Amino acid sequence: MKKNLGRLSLALLGCSLGALLVFRLIGSHVDSKGMLREPFFLMPISFLLAGAGAVTGITAIVWRQAPDRR
Repeated sequence: MKKNLGRLSLALLGCSLGALLVFRLIGSHVDSKGMLREPFFLMPISFLLAGAGAVTGITAIVWRQAPDRR
């Protein structure tokens, strides 16, 4: 279970970086009517994934350092 938390943390952080990369690849532009078109929804998703990855990673580290109480 401890290893799974570490892997989950890395997966969440990787998804966060992927969302930021997709945001940069799609880019933004102003259409002919003067409206800004950008994939803004990817920014908060990336921040949420990064936060969840950080919390999961810290939990995995703390849990790994805790002594077994059996």
